[in-house]
Amino acid sequence: MPFPKALKPYLLPLGRSAVAFIAKKYATAALTDAAADAAIHDGLSEIRAALAGKRGHLLGDGLTYADIVAATSFQLAAPVADRYIRLGPETRKCCTSERVSRDFADLVAWRDELYAKYR
Repeated sequence: MPFPKALKPYLLPLGRSAVAFIAKKYATAALTDAAADAAIHDGLSEIRAALAGKRGHLLGDGLTYADIVAATSFQLAAPVADRYIRLGPETRKCCTSERVSRDFADLVAWRDELYAKYR
């Protein structure tokens, strides 16, 4: 939703301040692209190992918080279909990582199966 142009001079510094606060709090400036990629790869590899090739759930026979957290973690690399969460084309583009989608296609398919079953 666009903001009124009259508020822009007041909102831009506020937005910059919020971004600076988050960057400082989570030390994002010190995180290199390689380190971020390695952390993502390690985390997704752990999910893959926990599934151990099965198509069901991470824990037990039913949907758990672990499944929900793991499934939603892909939203910033391989967003779900618009029928579940509607995104504009630019948002979808910025939230898509071709490499993650390709390297973890099995997990994206698992996530999509969860959405189809439970959403």
